[in-house]
Amino acid sequence: MLKPLLILTLIASPASALVYEFSPDRKLITHSKPNFIEQRSKSAPATLVKNNTYDDIIASASDLHNVDRKLIKAVIQQESSYKEDAVSTKGAMGLMQLMPQTAERFNVSNPFDPNQNINAGVEYLSWLLKRYKHNIQFALAAYNAGEKAVDKYGGIPPYPETENYV
Repeated sequence: MLKPLLILTLIASPASALVYEFSPDRKLITHSKPNFIEQRSKSAPATLVKNNTYDDIIASASDLHNVDRKLIKAVIQQESSYKEDAVSTKGAMGLMQLMPQTAERFNVSNPFDPNQNINAGVEYLSWLLKRYKHNIQFALAAYNAGEKAVDKYGGIPPYPETENYV
């Protein structure tokens, strides 16, 4: 049985958060959690991001590739905290943390260009959603750990990072 998927992203109010949850029938549920930061562990500081800077790019990519805008924003928040110059220890780059092979696959010449990065990341996410028959959990797991890992385990790989990501 699949576990419900929870994706958290902070909104402008420092004492609240938007929670994106996927129900067992894979419907996106959005609700607000007041006083979220006060409930968080002191060892896990919250990052506040003004995440409307890229709304036009996100809207365009969402419409073009038929991916929910809220999901795109949640992925960007999780991947880079909206830092367009982010680089991971594994070499993933930009807002949606494109690996060099993914950037090449989707014809990205500058992975730090928000427009190219978001469009390629959303196109890849759309491709993953189609590949995994719109199973958002599997698509997110593949976005994080790679398609080979999801295929090998027949679902979410037993990697702590990927389990936490999904």
